[in-house]
Amino acid sequence: MKVLLRLTGYAWAHRVHLGGAYLTMSASTVSMMFVPYFLGTAIDEALANGSSGRLLLLAGGIMLVSVLRGLFSYGQTYLAETVSQKAAFDIRQDIFRKLQSLSFGFHDRQQTGNLMSKATADVDAVRMFISMGLIRGLTIFVTVGMVGGLMLATNWRLGLVSMAFVPIVMWRAVQMSRKLRPTWMKVQAETGNMTTVLQESLAGIRVVKAFGGRKYEEEKFEGTASSVADLTYSATRLFASQ
Repeated sequence: MKVLLRLTGYAWAHRVHLGGAYLTMSASTVSMMFVPYFLGTAIDEALANGSSGRLLLLAGGIMLVSVLRGLFSYGQTYLAETVSQKAAFDIRQDIFRKLQSLSFGFHDRQQTGNLMSKATADVDAVRMFISMGLIRGLTIFVTVGMVGGLMLATNWRLGLVSMAFVPIVMWRAVQMSRKLRPTWMKVQAETGNMTTVLQESLAGIRVVKAFGGRKYEEEKFEGTASSVADLTYSATRLFASQ
């Protein structure tokens, strides 16, 4: 939890864009709620032999709300990506400054490829967390809350029956994340090893050629790449089976 709070701090540093993303997200969700309302009203009007002018007005309202929803969704996506990219830039800057201040002994013990993996793959994972989890993920809770409130206001019995499945789905999602987390951690670690092997091979390409170690290096890289592929496949299969 402390790590997530620290990562949230990078997003909060760009609070103007973050607030705009939340605002457009809320507007998009609210506009989405009006579409089924207009559709239901139009169906009731058609069944009640309503006037064509009334139906045309409802059709125009549906089109207008759909256009507004598209604009708000675009704004949410744009601002969410802006926040995530700016946060990723700040994290990379902090990583670079930290590496510059560390001792030579640290760099002697650490593999360059592993450090490169942390500065690329790990930072990109943090960027996805900010964009998809911190901002877009909140859309799910807002939508469920608004839809649940409307259903309870319309018919509280049916609303309770419909909302009874929400805790089950949330529990299942938490269980799946707990199962996937160790596998994705292995993927990240193995990706670092693969990057290390690649960096060492490229840095010492002259030595590899001089001693005829091409086949050995290819087999070593193929082994790490296959390990990354197998772990990624296992994580994807586990995700699909849940």
